[in-house]
Amino acid sequence: MHSNLTNRLSTLIGYVGHVEINTDFELLENSTSQDPETMAELCGVLIGYLKVRQSSSNKVLSVSVVCSSFVYLTRFTNHGYLLIQFSRSQKLEDVWCSLDSILAELNA
Repeated sequence: MHSNLTNRLSTLIGYVGHVEINTDFELLENSTSQDPETMAELCGVLIGYLKVRQSSSNKVLSVSVVCSSFVYLTRFTNHGYLLIQFSRSQKLEDVWCSLDSILAELNA
């Protein structure tokens, strides 16, 4: 799944890199420029929030965080969790629909 996922995500406007974590919280891939420890820590915080909110009546399906020049989007997938790093210098309004389509195909 890794190479197919990377190929598909790299077509998104503003894509910089991504982190993939499996359901056992093992880091599978880090294609961002940040070191694995930093990304694992960021993912841990965001995944913790997602897990808490998934059990509530108002489910949260994704979390977006803006840090310096990047936007990070964290989503739950059938295989674990995905954090995608986008450049803030791009207009990202059309990215979410494309991302939904990519993840729907990969999760099928």
